[in-house]
Amino acid sequence: MSDKYRKLRREHPFMPAKVVLAWAKTADASEGWEQSSRTDNQWEREVEGFDVRLSVEEESIFPVPNKHGDTDYGHYVTERGSSRWGWDGDWNGNWPEPSEHAPLGLPYTAIRFSGPGWVQGEEGGYFIPDYIEEQYDFYRRAGQSKSVAWDLTRQYVEDQLSMLFSSPLTNCVVCITVYKNDIELASTCMGTDVSGDDEGRDYIFQMVNEHDMIEDTIADAKHAITNLTN
Repeated sequence: MSDKYRKLRREHPFMPAKVVLAWAKTADASEGWEQSSRTDNQWEREVEGFDVRLSVEEESIFPVPNKHGDTDYGHYVTERGSSRWGWDGDWNGNWPEPSEHAPLGLPYTAIRFSGPGWVQGEEGGYFIPDYIEEQYDFYRRAGQSKSVAWDLTRQYVEDQLSMLFSSPLTNCVVCITVYKNDIELASTCMGTDVSGDDEGRDYIFQMVNEHDMIEDTIADAKHAITNLTN
């Protein structure tokens, strides 16, 4: 627990120590799950005499926007100017000018991401994360000067884009399936987004707990057994 506490303190230097300590004491949501021998994206455990399998189906490496370009993490920004030449008018940037600039006068380079370009839609572009101004206010309330708070906020924005587009973020579907004697009785699925690193992927286990996916699916399994035996 002490190693986890020190790691969290480094990652959140302005967070009160008692809050970080509470985080460190939180049980690991992945505890009790065992990696399946069938595939890397499946875990298993036994609950109430049922075999429960958690599987992850990957869909996209980038946050999927709605028709307005919004996601759960922020919003995409279109490029202004000629898509062929990459600039418009007096713009002297390294990339086309974003149609919307980041708050607080942050440079356009802070909101630029680069895609791998494997398929259409994975090219580079602009993305403005949520809560930029709130993050700046947080640093100011923590006693930082305006310039230091601005620098820290810029780092926050760049870290967000790194996490979302370079980790990469994986938009996936998490499924819980309940079996008895290798007979599938019930299943449920829910979409989510996780960071591609190990710590980010741990969220799938937290999500399963937060939304009572195991409990609800076992209840469905028991109902299925009742229907079969009547």
